[in-house]
Amino acid sequence: MAKLWRPLKAWVPHEWVIMREAWLRVEASLSKNWALTRRDIKSDLVSGRLVGAARVFNEKEGTEQFIVFVREFWKPVEFPYAWNVTGYDEHYREGEEWHFFVRRRELDKRYPAAANATPSERPADSLFQEMTIPRHPAAFQPPTVASSGVLRGEPQAHDESARRDPPEYSKIRQRANELHPEGYDHIKTKVLIDEVYKALGRDAPKSREVGERALHRRERKRKR
Repeated sequence: MAKLWRPLKAWVPHEWVIMREAWLRVEASLSKNWALTRRDIKSDLVSGRLVGAARVFNEKEGTEQFIVFVREFWKPVEFPYAWNVTGYDEHYREGEEWHFFVRRRELDKRYPAAANATPSERPADSLFQEMTIPRHPAAFQPPTVASSGVLRGEPQAHDESARRDPPEYSKIRQRANELHPEGYDHIKTKVLIDEVYKALGRDAPKSREVGERALHRRERKRKR
């Protein structure tokens, strides 16, 4: 199989934009049309109009790689919910974390920052909603606009339950999504908690109840 990326000797932060910001720029140029954003950002990466890269951490080996992808890498890749990247499972190794970026040079040319609101320029409520989009594909519901103009389908800034979540909840959910990018609703609670806690290692909470609450499995157990 042809090599789908080349290594970078050094990472120069100002030359790259994290995928989240790239997504938001494309989305802003399309009046927040998610279907077109998914289509266009992938099309731009496959055609070479945008150049993608990744920082790959391996916790088990204690290593970090900087890689730039060729166009073919992006053909099977999808953006199922916002800027989350899926479809690269065959390249993933246990213990790795992949963080995707887009090269600023091409992004600025095709989607100028001045013409599209960046995260720092957006209202606080809008930014809060973007930060709290669920990572789990089964849990995601595209936002709709009510007659009042308020977005439905996303936690609002006044949602106290979202604010009260302990920090370890996000780690647990992130690890569950990394282990099961296709979704984990079909997996039994005991099996899922065992997998997530094993992957977290020393960072795993002492109580299984924490994991059950983070993954919204406590209510499910009561109903059974």
